[in-house]
Amino acid sequence: KRANDKEDNSYFHKWINKRYEEGKKFKDILEYHEFQIIHGTNREAEVLEMEWTEKKNAIRPNGFNLKSGGYSGRLSEELKDRLGTAQKKSWNRTRARRIAGLKKGWEQPDVRARRIAQMNKPEDKEKRSKKLKARWEQPDYKTKVRTAMKKALNRPEVRAKISAATKKAQNHPEIREKMSIAQKEIQSRPEVKDRQSAKMKEIQNRPEVKQRISATSKAVWKRPGFKNKHHTIMKEALNRPEVKDKLSAAHKARWNITEFRKKMTQAMNRPEVKDKHRTATKAAMNRPDIRTKMSVVRNQPEYKKRLSATIKEVWNKPGVKEKRITALRTAMNRPEIRAKISAAQIGKKLSKEHKKKLSEAHKGKKQSQETIAKRVAAMKATIAERRKNRETINKQQALKI
Repeated sequence: KRANDKEDNSYFHKWINKRYEEGKKFKDILEYHEFQIIHGTNREAEVLEMEWTEKKNAIRPNGFNLKSGGYSGRLSEELKDRLGTAQKKSWNRTRARRIAGLKKGWEQPDVRARRIAQMNKPEDKEKRSKKLKARWEQPDYKTKVRTAMKKALNRPEVRAKISAATKKAQNHPEIREKMSIAQKEIQSRPEVKDRQSAKMKEIQNRPEVKQRISATSKAVWKRPGFKNKHHTIMKEALNRPEVKDKLSAAHKARWNITEFRKKMTQAMNRPEVKDKHRTATKAAMNRPDIRTKMSVVRNQPEYKKRLSATIKEVWNKPGVKEKRITALRTAMNRPEIRAKISAAQIGKKLSKEHKKKLSEAHKGKKQSQETIAKRVAAMKATIAERRKNRETINKQQALKI
């Protein structure tokens, strides 16, 4: 019936007219199966359509079918392209109207509450999760989404929109609180944290990802005004008492975790990390502007007070003093360390101002008997060691003679 209607299926109609005899045979087959379909159920008709489509390889361009049959049949590539093009055209034509309608609906409290309640249903969450996981397992879908995201994020107007929306959300107390609660709830689940941690480590250890992150960071920091803007925002944020308290509490909580402290200590004690840190510190301290800034900060009364309190707190912890003294003695007994200190001090001349400051700092300070006894013992030990070394050198010279 559809073959006789030019407007309904011109492609099929042209084929039958071109191959009349083949068309007659095909028409007989269709009439036979039409009888089967009429006297069977819809599901039987779907199954039959799928069987014959697969048997005859009837999906275009090999046949006339645009789908493999049934309501859930596989789409042909041609139909996929046509549907994609039609959807894009429709979206580009009605985009503004649809977005305006969604925004208008979302601004109504009852509509928003109803949608949120629907989205938070466990069965809906599970269904969405399964669909998304199935999609992201398809390599072509991943590639398509990433390409589209990169293309979109490279457009200034898109970046500006995202930035404005993020700022608006972050400045909204209700939204900020909801996001905080949601993140805390998610991060409180050990399986989620472990899964995210393992996935992030796996991704960040890929050479291409490291290279991409490095290139992106460098490009961002080279943007005019970005560095100053970032520094201004960070200074403003870090000078807020509530931010300082939060950061301090978070760092203390993390540092009190034995496993975290152990990992950080191992990482900081790696030779390449030490060398990198030492090189960066030397390079920074050789710059007059940074030295001036550091001097200004360190001479502030509140900074001195805070530093003094922190050092006293750490120093009074059980075992810290003994551990520190042992580490210093071990370091000072290493020839290369002593040679470095000696080389740094030789020829170093103190200015009159520095000498005056040292003199004033030590005036009126009385040493305890314990400290005096320790100094005397240390000096005696040093003199004894020097005598021993001198005697050894004299013996070696005598043997050479």
